[in-house]
Amino acid sequence: MTVWGMSTHAADTWGIPSKEFLYGYIAVSVTLMVLTLVWRLMIRARRYDGYSAEQLTPPEVGMLTGESRAIAASLAILRSADLITTDGAVLRPLGPGDETLDWYTLTVYQRLAQQAVPHRRRQLAERMTVETARLRNSLADRGYLTSDSTRRSVLLATLPLKILVAVGIARIAFGLHNDKPVEFLILAVLVTGFSIPLLGLNFDRTASGNAARSELTKAHAYLAPRNKPAFSAYGPRLAGMSAALFTGSAMLMINPALASAAGIGTDGSGGSGGSDGGSSSCSGGGGGCGGGGGGCGG
Repeated sequence: MTVWGMSTHAADTWGIPSKEFLYGYIAVSVTLMVLTLVWRLMIRARRYDGYSAEQLTPPEVGMLTGESRAIAASLAILRSADLITTDGAVLRPLGPGDETLDWYTLTVYQRLAQQAVPHRRRQLAERMTVETARLRNSLADRGYLTSDSTRRSVLLATLPLKILVAVGIARIAFGLHNDKPVEFLILAVLVTGFSIPLLGLNFDRTASGNAARSELTKAHAYLAPRNKPAFSAYGPRLAGMSAALFTGSAMLMINPALASAAGIGTDGSGGSGGSDGGSSSCSGGGGGCGGGGGGCGG
């Protein structure tokens, strides 16, 4: 019996019995997943004080959802101010009354002024890349959107899980080579692997961003397309706010031809958009985990 026990121990992959390795692997995997999830939730729940949602411009509000929504807001403002035509062409030069327009909307106006060909206006989002990045970064600096460094930290937080998956795959390969059952270990590795893209999924809005958008949506509910708002009476800014908050359907109501010319759909799409455990068991005593077999850990 002693000789048989020594032989079994010597055959254990990496000198670690299957049962101990499997239990240890599951414990480490669950611990890392929980820590990564907690870290992710802490980042997303972080709030920033000192900024009011009411101070956000329509393009900034639109950017809380995505780039196309920001552009839609600016187009709605320009059209409601009679600065552009229904197909996006410049209708008149800027006047004294247009001084209150935000810088992003003014840039959209300038880009449209540079293009006389209608089909080129569909490429507005591509020609607004630098300005859109600036708009996004300004919202990140104020805590409404996640910064690039925060997004990288979320991805880096999954690195230990990736290493753990690599270790598990190596153990499985050695186990198969040594004719060891590895079914439960394969399951544990799969669960760990599938958790990585979920835990590493990027999110754009912070808790402050979600709160701001929710607050503005409630405050401007009367601008929703279902309420059939009179945009001519509300003025350019509120027309832009409607397009920013209530997707392309509001933009279509403001001006269907302009939405089509800008390539904005009813869902607010167009340009490029700008989102958020398993168990295994083995019975003790030799039935499925004891010694070097039972399908646990190779």
